[in-house]
Amino acid sequence: MGKNKNLLLDVKEVDYLGKSRTTLVGKQLDWEVLGADDMIIQDSLLMFVTSDVNAQLKVFNLNTQKQVGGFCLKGRARNEFLQVIDLSRQTYVKDGDIYYPLVDPENNELKEVNVSESIRRQSTVVTSVSECRFPDTFVLLDNDINKRFICSYYVNTDVMDIKAIPVTHYVKTGDNVDVINVYGGKMKLEDKHSAITPYAGNLYKHPDRNLVVKVHAGMDYLFFFDFDRNKNFAVHQKGAVSFDDILPQNKDGKITFSDVALAKDCIFILYFDTPENRNLAKTDERRKPELLVFDWDGNFLWSAKFEKYINRIAYDEKNRILYGVNSILEELYSFCLNEKK
Repeated sequence: MGKNKNLLLDVKEVDYLGKSRTTLVGKQLDWEVLGADDMIIQDSLLMFVTSDVNAQLKVFNLNTQKQVGGFCLKGRARNEFLQVIDLSRQTYVKDGDIYYPLVDPENNELKEVNVSESIRRQSTVVTSVSECRFPDTFVLLDNDINKRFICSYYVNTDVMDIKAIPVTHYVKTGDNVDVINVYGGKMKLEDKHSAITPYAGNLYKHPDRNLVVKVHAGMDYLFFFDFDRNKNFAVHQKGAVSFDDILPQNKDGKITFSDVALAKDCIFILYFDTPENRNLAKTDERRKPELLVFDWDGNFLWSAKFEKYINRIAYDEKNRILYGVNSILEELYSFCLNEKK
């Protein structure tokens, strides 16, 4: 592994670009997924976060392929949300029930939804409500509401004048805060308005372990934080812009890594910064992403192209089926991954 001056993590240089030799052809499913913003799978449940004010969380049973509930009505009550955002992209099982922590950004609240009990009662069951600063991203370590790994951004009108790096990574357990030093210096920018761009990304936790990957939206970096083994490192595409380089202007809103689906042995990531996509607008459905697959040690395993535009994914590990949503056309597809690509 190597080092960057502006990045304190050990860096593993890999080559994952242009490796796809197959194309994933999906089967369109006749499920109503209007306004789907995010989706995730836990056991036999496929859950969608939507813009439907009467059911901002829609839950389907994968075995019956039927909707089994619509929850998170828009409102101000304890079991309602003014808006639903899935910031942690995390579900878990406690005492046999499936839980889904969801954020109401209007109130800066994190609400833990007991999905299983909600299905039984056909009414939203919220088991806990706690403070959550938006737009910070986070995951829950040990699936504990009070133990969060947080990526906190400094967002204000004077962000260009901040000399410090505009992001902090830390673990917050109750009132205790442990900062994780990730950067050795601030990246130089061609465009001073892009102060946060190289640091922006989402956090995703391993289904069972306290192992987290940060997927960057505008850089070819994956950061791994293994809290069980006290080991942190980065994966970087060979030859791509590094934190020691000058970040070019991003007039077209370049996106590298996008949505993620997780399994116990691998990570599925949508990747949009392919040569075919670089001259197309972000909302152009001709932009077809690649599916990149890594293991949890940061090794690149394989990749494949999509036949269609897909911008949200979830993975059914038991049946080895990847689900993908085209949010522009509001279409849902399934992709069988029984054979390694």
